[in-house]
Amino acid sequence: MLETVAAFLLGAVCILCSIPVWLFVQFRYWWHTPSPATAAFADSLVRSTTEYAEHTGIIVVGPYGSGKTTTTKRLASLIQAAHIDSDSVYTPVANQPPISKTDCTEKLTQWISEQHANSSSWCMDLNYFFAMPTVLPFATHLVWIHIPWVVMFQRLVFRHFVRCCFCTPGYEWETFVKAFGIWRTDSYLGWQWHVTTKYNQEMERRFKTECSETCRLLDVQDPCQIEDLCAHLWCDPQLRPHYE
Repeated sequence: MLETVAAFLLGAVCILCSIPVWLFVQFRYWWHTPSPATAAFADSLVRSTTEYAEHTGIIVVGPYGSGKTTTTKRLASLIQAAHIDSDSVYTPVANQPPISKTDCTEKLTQWISEQHANSSSWCMDLNYFFAMPTVLPFATHLVWIHIPWVVMFQRLVFRHFVRCCFCTPGYEWETFVKAFGIWRTDSYLGWQWHVTTKYNQEMERRFKTECSETCRLLDVQDPCQIEDLCAHLWCDPQLRPHYE
């Protein structure tokens, strides 16, 4: 009980500290300068999707809390592509042990093959290093999200606090304590602090060694780049008929 109360109080403090970060990110979008690299990536994605849909695969990678799943869903919706969440494959049943790493990799590869057979573009948020040697070579476009740690921290705080306060089905107090109990070795927030730098170093190596030479990379270091990318896709005349 004491641990739960301590985690809740610490979570409340984190929420108060995170609100200015959230406000800064929201308002900064209106005065930042769009990146030319983002526009070039969007143009490449549109051209690939409209002309070579059967060969277009987008993989979104990034540390825990970087926004991979949300970004993947938005991109899939904008370019009318199939979408898969690697988490739902690796852990198909909530609160149950995951399937084997080999089975997960095979399922992801089989899904990609099915999209190619159907001449469909596809989007995937890929969380697991063990699947990357097999899956990354299929990607024609890679979105690598490594935004500042403080922004990922704010997103994780909001995620866990909202799920707890609104009693999200399947969300338990133990999960909340595990998230905010930074004194624990398995704390989500404490763990992320240590692994983010290592993740980015490992991801840089894997992009160079496991992605194809023709794979187009969007290196997202600013949350506004995702908004710019989605806005560019939304306004593109070749994709516009999908929304009308």
